[in-house]
Amino acid sequence: MPFTIAADLQGRVEERIRIFEFPLCDTNEMKIMFKNGLLVPVVRQDCIDARNEDRKFTDYIFAKYVSASDIVIDPDGVTGSYDKDYFRKVSRNSPQVEKSQEELSRSFQSKVDLLVTKIENFENMYRRDLTKIMGNLDSLNVKMDYIYRKIFEEEEDKNKEK
Repeated sequence: MPFTIAADLQGRVEERIRIFEFPLCDTNEMKIMFKNGLLVPVVRQDCIDARNEDRKFTDYIFAKYVSASDIVIDPDGVTGSYDKDYFRKVSRNSPQVEKSQEELSRSFQSKVDLLVTKIENFENMYRRDLTKIMGNLDSLNVKMDYIYRKIFEEEEDKNKEK
């Protein structure tokens, strides 16, 4: 995979993670997903409280709502921006920023590797099945030619008898 594509993908992934971790409280279109499947819109006050405590938004949500299993962003509702001041403030207070970026890099690399593996599997399946399909079409073509010739010969025989 070319470096520019990998860097672009990594940038997009990091941007999406920052949206989860440091959302703009005014334009947040997030929902909390609970273990039972229930989706509840995030309350603006939760976002403000997380900022006031200088905590990552996800850490705050999962501490407050213990039965929460995930946070969901409405893809049409978020423009892709996050609160950069909030990010800087929390990042300065967090000694694990380098560690989390290393984990993010490993996570991103494993997802890219998985994606490449899936693409290779699809290509192999496509090549294998396409060969079978072409063989079947060739066989069908031969049979159709044989049938056509038989019908044509029978028609000629009928015309000769008349």
